[in-house]
Amino acid sequence: MNYVLDASVALACVLNEPDSAAANRLRDEFKRQVHELSAPDVLPAEMAHALTKAERRRIIRQGEAEILLASFLHHSSIILR
Repeated sequence: MNYVLDASVALACVLNEPDSAAANRLRDEFKRQVHELSAPDVLPAEMAHALTKAERRRIIRQGEAEILLASFLHHSSIILR
């Protein structure tokens, strides 16, 4: 199955949120090639904004936004459209 990934699902993969279990399951199934994922070109910018906001609100530690974003983009291999 092919899914279009939005920032809220991507963020649930890196932050502890109510839907994190479902987002992580989708990510794991993608890694096992059960699903294909594509995403809009703006996904990295949307994630960067949301992670920076999480830093300001002290949901994550200062400096962690950049690390989480880089790790997600490096390991996910999603197709940006």
